[in-house]
Parts: sequence; C-alpha cells; structure tokens
Amino acid sequence: MNVPRLWFHAVPAALASTLIGCAAFTKTTFSEYRGPSEFQGQGGTVRKVDDIDVWETGAPNRKYRVLGIIQQSHYDNHSLVSVIAGASKDSAIVKEAKKQGGDAIIVLGSSSAITGYSTAGSIHGSQTGSLSGYGSGSSYSGTYRGSLSAQTRANTQTEKSIAVIKYLD
Repeated sequence: MNVPRLWFHAVPAALASTLIGCAAFTKTTFSEYRGPSEFQGQGGTVRKVDDIDVWETGAPNRKYRVLGIIQQSHYDNHSLVSVIAGASKDSAIVKEAKKQGGDAIIVLGSSSAITGYSTAGSIHGSQTGSLSGYGSGSSYSGTYRGSLSAQTRANTQTEKSIAVIKYLD
C-alpha cells in the first residue's frame, strides 16, 4: 500500500496542535508543602481513581503527611479542543499526585465563573415563486420556507485546589 508522504507529516502536526491546544485550556501545577508533618482527619467520603484515594469531603481518619498542593485551571468554551482537554483534566490530577509520591488527594475547593458566551447557529431555507413587472408597477407571487436555529452556551473558567497526601500508617 502506497501512503502519500503528506500523511506522515500531517498526522504528527495535527496531534501536536491538539496537545498544544489542550495545554491552553487546562493547566495543572504542583507546589511543595512545608509545614507540620502529621495530620489526621475525622473521615469523609472517598472513592478510588487509578489506585489513588480521592477524598471529596472530609479528610482521612488515619495519619497522613501533606506533600503539596495541586492547582488546576480549566477553560471551557465548548470547542472540540476544550472538550478533549476537559476529558483529561481529572487524570492529570491523579497523574501528578502519583508523580509526587502521593497515596491520596483531598479536594480542598473548586470554583467556576462564567467568562463569556459562545453562540452557534444555522439557517436553512428555500424560495419558490414568480416575478413580473412593468413600468412603475409590479406584481409578485411566491412562497418562502425556512428555519433558523441558534444555541448559546456559557464559557466557564474552573479552578480547583487539591492536597496531595502520603499515608503514614
């Protein structure tokens, strides 16, 4: 099978631009924590994601050490690239927690704000009829059928703060 050479250049270029675009929509950063070395919570709700405990409310009812804080910012304007970036934002948090040696994460807070609006629409129609005219007068006849649809969505900016922790017992 003879594949054009352009294919070998177009696919990596498309992949690279998608990854760069995703980085423009989601940013995940880690900052090291320096402070008291041991904590113990009272418990709360927890779920497992890729071998990492995710504490959504409360904190572990066992001893742990805070390794650092992950800050994540995600912009969603409903474009294909922002949807792709949004699908990977939670896995980016878990991946970073593992990279830092964490056993679990504690969701500290999340906030969203509307940053604008995106509107997409389409118009479809057809026209039939006849036209005749003379001098200063004219007569018209015809019909018009058509449709208009538009959808407006809010663009949002979401910020999350997550503690990365290591269990001590």
